[in-house]
Amino acid sequence: MAAQTSSPESLALRLQVLRELATSLRQAQTAVLASDLDGLQLQTARQQALVEAMGSLANDVIKNTGKLDGSLAIERTREWVRGNSARVYPLHPQPSDPAWRELLQEGARVWHLNQVLGALLRRGRRSMEILALLHASCAATYTRPKPPQSSAARRWEE
Repeated sequence: MAAQTSSPESLALRLQVLRELATSLRQAQTAVLASDLDGLQLQTARQQALVEAMGSLANDVIKNTGKLDGSLAIERTREWVRGNSARVYPLHPQPSDPAWRELLQEGARVWHLNQVLGALLRRGRRSMEILALLHASCAATYTRPKPPQSSAARRWEE
């Protein structure tokens, strides 16, 4: 089975990275809702570093074993989701190894948090587009009044 090709240390490292990624996604959601651009940029950079770390861990597994140890579990998850599309949880009723089960559950949690963050960002972009359209449509109707000229300036123009 797929769990046999992975060391407990490798699973623990990947689980730790996924948990950090979930925390970062939650903090990014908070930053979006608070309109905190600096906080969002910080979390985005953190997420990029965590994704690179996860890729590095996967590459190490491939180098050591010649294959990605989660491929069987991922394929079984896809088959289960296709067969049970009406139900969302549990995403993976298999593997018997609790560490794998926890890793898959955390992966599903990260996927969900990522979907929520994407929806929040799309909503924010739509709101900004609406404000830009509103501003553009009002510009022709409401022009800035000219400042009153002093009597000396009026005489100068005459």
